[in-house]
Amino acid sequence: MGLFFADGLFHCRMYADWTQFRRGWKRIYTEAASRKAKRLSAWGLRIRWLGTIFPLWMLAAGPLGALIIARDRDARWTVVALSVVGLLIWLGALARITWLAHAPQWTAPLHIVGAWLTADVLGEAARDLRSRTPTQWGGREYNLGADKA
Repeated sequence: MGLFFADGLFHCRMYADWTQFRRGWKRIYTEAASRKAKRLSAWGLRIRWLGTIFPLWMLAAGPLGALIIARDRDARWTVVALSVVGLLIWLGALARITWLAHAPQWTAPLHIVGAWLTADVLGEAARDLRSRTPTQWGGREYNLGADKA
């Protein structure tokens, strides 16, 4: 018996384009949520806020806070410093995750875009469940039946 690392040895492509990617992950997310539209919607909302809106809010908080409290020099620099520290902690966590995933470090800030797009896929999966629209993927049609709640 033996164990061999195969990093870079194999390559797999599941999706030829964005449409196929969305369909495939809608099916996966729907099953992961036990076909519950409410759960998919909640996940999408959480991902959108935590992965996109809050980081962008932190990015804007320093300069906006400094403008709002421009009369108080100490408070202004405190707000800017806290904003920078928050962003650095967030980017540091993303950099660590990309390092663990063996992904290029420059991709860490792209998490904002990925979170937004993932939230879209989750929302679309929830809408499909509510309207009982089947998901088509891999030459098959997945009739997901009624929403469980």
